[in-house]
Amino acid sequence: MKKTLDQDTVSVRFNGTSKWVNKETGEIKEVYELKESSTQDNFFMKVWKLNMMKALEKIGNKKIDVLNYILENMDYENKIIATQQEIADEVGCSRQTVSTVVGQLRESGYIMTETREIQLSPDIIFKGKHDQRMTVLIDYEQRRKKKQKADK
Repeated sequence: MKKTLDQDTVSVRFNGTSKWVNKETGEIKEVYELKESSTQDNFFMKVWKLNMMKALEKIGNKKIDVLNYILENMDYENKIIATQQEIADEVGCSRQTVSTVVGQLRESGYIMTETREIQLSPDIIFKGKHDQRMTVLIDYEQRRKKKQKADK
C-alpha cells in the first residue's frame, strides 16, 4: 500500500507474522509484521546559510541584500514581521527595491505576504527541526489555499 502526500511517499509492506508470548500469562498471539518506509525529506540539499549569504553579498546587488535580510531575520515559523519600509531602512535601499524583491518572490511562489508579514515557503527553506517543519508546512499550505480562495 502506498500513500502520497505532495512530495512525500509512505510505503507499508507486509513482512509476515510472528508469535508473541505474554510472559505473565503465557498467552501466545500471532501478530502481523508491517514495515513502513518514507521518502520524506530524503531529497534535500543542506545549505550553510552564512556561507551562502557571504557569497551572495559578493555579487553586491541591493536585491540580494534584501533577500539576505529576510533570510537572516526569519523566525522559526519562516516569518519576518516588518514593513517594506523597515526592511529598506535596515538594508539601506529604497522601498521600491524591497517591493520588487517581495513581488518577484511572491509571484514565484517562494513567499506569501500579509500586512507587515512575509512567510517563506517551507518547501524552499526552513529554519528549525523536522517536526517543526511539518507543522509550519501544514500551516503554510492551509494559508495558501485560503488565500487562493479569497483571491478568486
